[in-house]
Amino acid sequence: MPTIYTDKQLPARPRNDVYVTPLRLCRQVLEYVQRVYKHESKYGLDPCAGTGAWGQAYGELWPLAHLTGLDIRYLQQPETYDKWTTIDFLALNTSATYDLVFGNPPFNQAAEFIVKAHSMVKFGGLMVFLLPIHFLGGQDRTRSLFRIHGPSRVLFLAQRPNFEGAGRANPNTYCVIIWRNEDTINDTGVEHPFYGTICDWLDWK
Repeated sequence: MPTIYTDKQLPARPRNDVYVTPLRLCRQVLEYVQRVYKHESKYGLDPCAGTGAWGQAYGELWPLAHLTGLDIRYLQQPETYDKWTTIDFLALNTSATYDLVFGNPPFNQAAEFIVKAHSMVKFGGLMVFLLPIHFLGGQDRTRSLFRIHGPSRVLFLAQRPNFEGAGRANPNTYCVIIWRNEDTINDTGVEHPFYGTICDWLDWK
């Protein structure tokens, strides 16, 4: 692959790898989850809640559910959340479980978020994360993370999202990776069959 050089100043990577997801995209993703999986959530967790776009979309779909939000930064609690804690999700020590864990995790800690979040998903529950498509590649993730935590679905986005604070143009293409509790490794140590992952596309604009 050729190297591309530019004298243009690239936007600085946001502190804590924070990219605010457009509310419309949050709505479309969670509506897809509700429709395709027939999922009626009662206990949701947004582990990197930020300004609350994902939580707002969740509250619109499941207004009677209990929603917990976490963020590493000191932020005001958005109205949609029933419980709010300022903490690094990876440092959280809790026995609480949820039927839906969702959001836009920091890319540089995404694998750790997936492993941690999976331990908090109830049997039959779902985990839904927005990530760059290239997260699906890589020898290490293929041989370790995805063999243990194999996705139920990969939802490719037809349009690139523009994240608040990340500049106007986003060079990455994105997907939503969905895990379902039954699709992951069980107590017998049986690995997830890769051929069980379904691919789909979301025209969200």
